[in-house]
Amino acid sequence: MLLLSYGIIVYSIAIASANKVGKIVGENRSTELQKEAVVVQAFYLTSKISLVLGVMTLYFAPQLLEICRADPETVEQGSVYLCIVGGLYLLDALRIQAACSLRAVKEFNAPVWSAVWMNVVHFVLAPVALYGLNAGLKGAGWATVLSQSIGLLLLLRPLRRSYLGKIPWKWNWSVQRMLITLSWREIVRGAILRVTLVYYASAFFLYGPKAYEAFRIHEQFVHRSYVFLDAFVFALSPLVSTLYGKNNKEEDRKLVRLVTRMTLCVVGVMGSLGLLMWAGSDWIIGFYTDDPTTAVIAKQMFLTSAFWLPPFTCFCVLNGVLRSVEELSASMVIGILTSVVWMGSVILIQQMQWGVTALLISYVAFDMTRGSLVTGCFFTGWWRKKKRRH
Repeated sequence: MLLLSYGIIVYSIAIASANKVGKIVGENRSTELQKEAVVVQAFYLTSKISLVLGVMTLYFAPQLLEICRADPETVEQGSVYLCIVGGLYLLDALRIQAACSLRAVKEFNAPVWSAVWMNVVHFVLAPVALYGLNAGLKGAGWATVLSQSIGLLLLLRPLRRSYLGKIPWKWNWSVQRMLITLSWREIVRGAILRVTLVYYASAFFLYGPKAYEAFRIHEQFVHRSYVFLDAFVFALSPLVSTLYGKNNKEEDRKLVRLVTRMTLCVVGVMGSLGLLMWAGSDWIIGFYTDDPTTAVIAKQMFLTSAFWLPPFTCFCVLNGVLRSVEELSASMVIGILTSVVWMGSVILIQQMQWGVTALLISYVAFDMTRGSLVTGCFFTGWWRKKKRRH
């Protein structure tokens, strides 16, 4: 959870800088702010923040795990791993920034191959460290850091090749301040959502270990489908920001047509995956458990995923689009408002003891609500009116 929380900050800055680069490319004219300047200052900002997070992790790893309600055994064992991976989080943060900077100029191959080789190296090194060297979580931590370093190194040459202009190495606080302005809303929204999701997951503990085990089975499998969704959002964002940067009505219409077609496509794919997961849920659950109670609850969860995956997909795609067209406040307000209301509903369900079914219905309602609000926000065209005023 802690490293995911760090990722909210780093990804928000990386995506903000990538959207700004895409807009500069779309403007296609000499501007005071060049894409190289944005990328360099994004690296500086990311480095500062990740170094602070790394030092904080090195000094306070046990306390941070205790805040996350980890049991004493997890705190003792996990602190070593967290000190290594969190203490050297700078490496992964720079890798994320480099990958987003490449996608901003439509260079998708290098980030993909970097991620592939990073995972291959980790897949090989982690078992060697754990079982071959008997290094435990300490060895697993170093395997993770080494694989992240290789992923970063594989991006450096493509990064320099993609940004051919003169590199402005000079520290520029005004550009960094602009990136903070573009990213802080997404950081706040992501942090509140993360707290809400953790609280939602912990709510299943009230209904026994079997309910929580069913939740873990469902989450582990459904999260695999997010790989396709994340790749799609990463690919669409630079296209949208480039069209937005052209700054004329015809290009705006092209943007809306592109987003409409692509959103329908990916929602259809993710909705179909949801149905397939429900249809094959008995087979999927059988890989994880043979307990009948856990299986029944897990199947119920797979059924609800067929309902929440389409609006969840719609939200993820269009929220990314809103960031690309610099409609930042609406995205934050929708995210925070729906998260707070959802957390309130989860608390009510716990107090009234309405059971697992009510928790699952609340999640479906949450995704349907935020998906509908983001869809309305984009297709009403408020971002176009806002752009013309500027």
